[in-house]
Amino acid sequence: LPNRTPAECMIRWVAHEHPLINKSEWSVEEDAMLRSIAKKHKERNWDRIALELKTNRTSWQCFKQYRSHLWEEQGRRKWTPEEDAILSQAVAMCGERNWQQGKHMDVATCFEHRTGQQCLHRWTKTLKPGMRKGRWSPEEDEALRSAVALHGASNWVKVAAHVMERSDVQCRERWTNVLDPSIARGQWHADEDARLLELVAKHGAHSWAAVAREMGIQRTDN
Repeated sequence: LPNRTPAECMIRWVAHEHPLINKSEWSVEEDAMLRSIAKKHKERNWDRIALELKTNRTSWQCFKQYRSHLWEEQGRRKWTPEEDAILSQAVAMCGERNWQQGKHMDVATCFEHRTGQQCLHRWTKTLKPGMRKGRWSPEEDEALRSAVALHGASNWVKVAAHVMERSDVQCRERWTNVLDPSIARGQWHADEDARLLELVAKHGAHSWAAVAREMGIQRTDN
């Protein structure tokens, strides 16, 4: 390998190519052990965490699994009023550009289990002053129809720019659940009811977007 240094070869071997490295899918039990051990070590010292896991995972595998799956599970929980208050204060101190840049003063450093992207999303979609909430007016609905006709029902950022004081998420929800002319609004038929029961059994009573996608006709998740 003329283009690789000895150190690069060693790192590649130890971290990726060694035959004893466990490259199988992570099990539920292994995830639970990783979560417990990572918390024990305060999400630091990944060499030690991998060693204590005892499943032939590398420190990088443990770090990646925790950050991309287990750590984000906590970040997907609903925002609390206390977190919203902290976020507002953090934005006031750090501004609306320093979300997570590895600096001492960025918004994400104020949270243990929130990323900069999550903070940005929460601020721009929910907390930012001037964002209108509640009932849509006829004028707003008409502006949304015009914006969708112009940009299509996919580029919601551009659509929202034409609907003042409404976020792209609000515009998408309003369109897909209320204004989309292709939505089936009539009485439910027996075959639809049977299909609905089948899909709820498959996806559970929480994944309504997935249920709606597989219904085969344009019913909303509401």
